[in-house]
Amino acid sequence: RQLVPAAEPVAKRLRAGRFSAAGTSCLQVRDLASADTGTLNSWTLTLGLDAGDRTEWEVSPGIAIPDGGSITSSNDVDGSGVLADIVVELDITHTWRGDLSVELEEPSGEKVALHARGGGSADHIQRTFRPADTPALNSLLDGSIEINGEWKLHVRDNAREDVGKLNRWKLTLLR
Repeated sequence: RQLVPAAEPVAKRLRAGRFSAAGTSCLQVRDLASADTGTLNSWTLTLGLDAGDRTEWEVSPGIAIPDGGSITSSNDVDGSGVLADIVVELDITHTWRGDLSVELEEPSGEKVALHARGGGSADHIQRTFRPADTPALNSLLDGSIEINGEWKLHVRDNAREDVGKLNRWKLTLLR
């Protein structure tokens, strides 16, 4: 906990070294003058990462997804450190996304489901997956996953008649 004296700007950048942004933040306000009053209507906390903590890896394989079959695409990460957070961006064109299942495999072999045949007859999977909206990704954030190595994306078409293509996928890894 660090208090910012009133004489300093409220938006002062606080640097406390490495810390986790998970959890609840608390702002404490004290009125040290006896004659004045005020109201705090709102407050915002914006956290950023040092460039050294973030690494991005993107591949655009353009691989056709065979009808009723599967594909695997690799993304070779040449970095160091333990995974602290992850973002996965997918661009898959397919005429019936409910046919598809998509898994991410980290370098030591653990797989997590990103998409499990959801979306019915809607087209394409063009979205960003984060631990907050894809709880399976949280299993990768236990402090044991090294980011270095071959990450794989497995895409399976579980039905016949509709085809598609893995256009692009991107990993944003935070350590």
